[in-house]
Amino acid sequence: KSGEMSVAWDNVAPSRPQFFNSARYDAFDQWAMALRDQRLGSRAQSAQYLPPDLRTYGGALDRYGAWNYEAPYGYVWYPTVAPDWRPYYDGYWSSVPIYGWTWIGANAWSWPTHHYGRWGYARSRWFWIPDRHWAPAWVSWGGAPGYVSWCPLGFDNRPVFPLAVGSGYGGWNGWNAWTVVSRDHFGGHRSVRQFAVG
Repeated sequence: KSGEMSVAWDNVAPSRPQFFNSARYDAFDQWAMALRDQRLGSRAQSAQYLPPDLRTYGGALDRYGAWNYEAPYGYVWYPTVAPDWRPYYDGYWSSVPIYGWTWIGANAWSWPTHHYGRWGYARSRWFWIPDRHWAPAWVSWGGAPGYVSWCPLGFDNRPVFPLAVGSGYGGWNGWNAWTVVSRDHFGGHRSVRQFAVG
């Protein structure tokens, strides 16, 4: 009944009901509140670096990456990923009637990082620069007969790496930043990673 509790363990019958103060937080309440705070990101370290509307993602960002200061952007988030990882690669494109081609990422942290803010690259690692403005994706598009390609936009709203033939940009092969997919395999909930060229 209201105001009573019973304790249960594996393979043991529950205890007899006992009166208790339901207004007092017990261990179960504290555990449940800690999970809620973690899910909502209200106690996350990341919350201090995020715009107010994005703070609910703080818990996921804390679990899957770390923040560092990167001039001239301020604090940016570095995902914990494989060395060959790049933005807008683990997931797929979906045509959404109001927004057009919208990125659907496969990572737990893909929503904020691929729909808000921009990407940068330093010391052989990608980093995310948070912003409060939403878009279906922040990419620059390129095309060739039979192919479609994209590259994450940087802070200046230009591709992080220019689309150019040659040895690369700053020691980095720009083609590793641009994702190329044949038009036959673009969209339709198809995994980009599975069909990417080269």
